[in-house]
Amino acid sequence: MKAKRKQPQENFVWISYSDLSTTLMLCFILIFLVTLYERDKNASQAEKYLLQAQTVTREVYDARSSYIESLKEIVKAMQANKTRNGCEDVDWKVDEQGNAIQMFFKTSGGWFADGSSTISPMGRKCLNSFAYSWLLGLYAKSEHRDRIDRLVIEGHTNSKPPTDKREDPYLYNLKLSQARAYEAANFIFQNLQNQPDMQSRISKFSWNEFVTWRNHVLTATGRGSAEPILLAQGGQEDFEKSKRIEFKFTIKHNYEGYKTILGEHQ
Repeated sequence: MKAKRKQPQENFVWISYSDLSTTLMLCFILIFLVTLYERDKNASQAEKYLLQAQTVTREVYDARSSYIESLKEIVKAMQANKTRNGCEDVDWKVDEQGNAIQMFFKTSGGWFADGSSTISPMGRKCLNSFAYSWLLGLYAKSEHRDRIDRLVIEGHTNSKPPTDKREDPYLYNLKLSQARAYEAANFIFQNLQNQPDMQSRISKFSWNEFVTWRNHVLTATGRGSAEPILLAQGGQEDFEKSKRIEFKFTIKHNYEGYKTILGEHQ
């Protein structure tokens, strides 16, 4: 009787390899699908953060643009009425990059004499009419009043050194510019109290509420000779125009919006 021949085991081995290959292929497919899911999920999340950032940034940009347009309206009105206001010798400019209104006198002896913080008679006339339009005009518009973070009265000097050689030129000009800013702020608010038609210009106007708002947003500071005005030709300093006052602003940022975006991202 012949012994039964043992069947080779290749089929069982082949089946094991087949199962392994199938399992590996399924694993690769699963990894691929997970990768696609994570990529789409991350892309969707990134798009969400981008939209949030755009919304927050747009709010600040729109507020700034609206304020710049209001400054242009103020400057346009000042230019149109400068003869009546006694400001024939003044040019007004909105510096959009620096968020400022600038007043330049066409002839010498404009804002201040060298080394002095006393505002010239012409400067006082123009400052009085301008401040009335600037401060009360902004206060009357709630969209500006609520979005302004800072209003800055900023004093400047030219780079001429002090007559006393023992003084540090930087500290001398810094102190002088601060004194000029203070004199402008003091003059503005001394005269605003005497304006007759505040009640008629601003609905439900309250001087006390206005002062509270002013105390919160307005400051006076000096920049020394750090930002000189240059002549159009040659690029040298214009010593007369560098002695000036500028009126600047900053807009409130939505820091809570920024924190939300960064907090979720982290």
